Amino acid sequence: MICRLKLLKSHPSRNRINDLPVETFEKPSVPEPDKAVLRGEWRGGRIYKIDKMSGKLATDFTPEELIEKKVVPEVHSILYWIDKDNPLGPAPQNPSGDPQFKNWETIVREWAASRGLYDQSDSIIPTQYDDVHIPEYFPKGEIIINPQRNDFPIGTRITAAVNVEARFQVEQVDIFINSEYSGSYKIAPYEFPVDIAGSPGQEIKITALIYDYAKNKTEIEKVIRVSEN
Repeated sequence: MICRLKLLKSHPSRNRINDLPVETFEKPSVPEPDKAVLRGEWRGGRIYKIDKMSGKLATDFTPEELIEKKVVPEVHSILYWIDKDNPLGPAPQNPSGDPQFKNWETIVREWAASRGLYDQSDSIIPTQYDDVHIPEYFPKGEIIINPQRNDFPIGTRITAAVNVEARFQVEQVDIFINSEYSGSYKIAPYEFPVDIAGSPGQEIKITALIYDYAKNKTEIEKVIRVSEN
């Protein structure tokens, strides 16, 4: 058994496999169907999105993690929402035209009623939009360098500070130096050291991401340079 293991270990084809580069496969991008029922939503076919904090309709400024999908309750069989001959097309104008519709629809509607799942109208959809996550409420900030100049010799350690103005309480400030994560700060003052390294003329980009408790986010940056010694 020991000899056999040694032979397998030294087999030339095995060595060639070990020399091949490691490759990964991209995860396939599967488009999400527009229709709620084809995404597994059985409670109704009309979806709307709200901001969890305000309870109002989500906007382009609402953080993704605070968006909640809601449905207008209206439980029907799947044949109410889709045409079996064209499932991705428009909803049937006359669902009862399908000979199987009545059989399924009657049972589904009775089941929903027995559990108190009654239809509601679009009146439950909020009419106002998220007013917590709007640009004028985003944090504002500035990166201050000490000593106050824009170029520094190699080997110098300087101090940078993020001055913040925010409508809501600041939750966290993340720091990146040349796109590499450097640290996070939850309590002011948001000060941190920067070690000057690189070659003369090279830029050093300091980036700060400022988050408030409402998940509003602002990105600011400051560019300094490496000078001659």
